Amino acid sequence: GHSARSTFAVVPPLALTGFAGTHPTASVQPVAIAQHRTGRTGFAIGLGATSAAIAAISIIVVKLVRPSRSRRRCAKSQVPSADVPDDYKAAGVIFFLRDGAGEVSQVLLGVEKRKVSLRELNSGSGTAQMSVLLFPQGKREAVDRNFFDTAMREYVEETNDVAGLAKCLEPSVIGQGEPLPASWFQFAKMGVVFCEVGEPGSAPPAVSKKAPSRLPMRLVWVPVGELRQALASASAAAELKTDLGHFPLFPMTRKFLQTGSVLGWLGIAR
Repeated sequence: GHSARSTFAVVPPLALTGFAGTHPTASVQPVAIAQHRTGRTGFAIGLGATSAAIAAISIIVVKLVRPSRSRRRCAKSQVPSADVPDDYKAAGVIFFLRDGAGEVSQVLLGVEKRKVSLRELNSGSGTAQMSVLLFPQGKREAVDRNFFDTAMREYVEETNDVAGLAKCLEPSVIGQGEPLPASWFQFAKMGVVFCEVGEPGSAPPAVSKKAPSRLPMRLVWVPVGELRQALASASAAAELKTDLGHFPLFPMTRKFLQTGSVLGWLGIAR
């Protein structure tokens, strides 16, 4: 029996509470809403408040569902690193690539004829000249300013820089910027430089096929899968398949690659 009357009231600010407390953008501004008296009092939230509430909830849900930046970042195997003493006797360099997941995928080695102890290859006694795989390396000379210089000089002398990678070493040689990581191989008194080239997932830099035949070393990119198989083999004479043929690792190179930090870098469980 009562006639309907319309009055207006102002709803006080509302706030949505998320998991981390009240969200700063979830505050709903006061809005005027109609209050209809039809025997009882009812309330309706205005469209402005409803939209703001939905937007605030969406922000909270997105924050919970979206993976954190650290989780989305590619995994990256740790490059071996250790101080190289001033009285080092030799140095070498390992150029490498990573795949899209950040793991080492290819390593640049060279095929070279070396005098090898057959005992070290578990192939009998005595020595023999044979083609083996190793990274560019050599003895220190008086002209070398540091072990980076030794590594670069030996790399260029042995390969004529047919891969065009000497420029990657130059800043470390002259002390410009952050030096490349390096490891110490106590057995050979050798500093070994690690130099990543290209973007993760990119193709390896081409190795020129016009290398002079007089060069002692022929460079070739070796898939890390081949290295893992050879290093896991009980036979030191296990051969790796490359674009230049099948070759075993030079015994000293094998010994270095089997050190703990290098195995971890290659993704081999110890």
